[in-house]
Amino acid sequence: MDNNKIASELLKVAKSLVAVNERKALEGYLEAALWAEVDNDDNPLDDNYSIVDIESGSIRDAKNDINKFIKAAGDLLDLDGARCSRIGHDLWLTRNGHGAGFWDGDYPEAGDDLTKIAERMGGKHIFVGDDNKVWID
Repeated sequence: MDNNKIASELLKVAKSLVAVNERKALEGYLEAALWAEVDNDDNPLDDNYSIVDIESGSIRDAKNDINKFIKAAGDLLDLDGARCSRIGHDLWLTRNGHGAGFWDGDYPEAGDDLTKIAERMGGKHIFVGDDNKVWID
């Protein structure tokens, strides 16, 4: 196999790993949103809803937010697959002021900087619509 084919195959593998890691971060983000937030009756959303109940446009927007955060954070993040779910989880908690997140010890060197990036993104509101879908705005 020539060097161009090897490079092409390596690029495909790298893109595949990035997609898997972004998906893990998105899943962690959405799971944290359902876990940390409550419905109008103060019941945790994850008591009655799961990721499959989240409206598709809200998922697309969440994916875009994850990608923006990852791009802004750059080398501050270790995109090791095992941590990607935690990154999404901490992004939801931090940007929504839940008292836990990037700054609470899991990111000793980068926590403060990651917190600033997440906070600059602003908070998100999650609710159950009349269609019984979970919406994030």
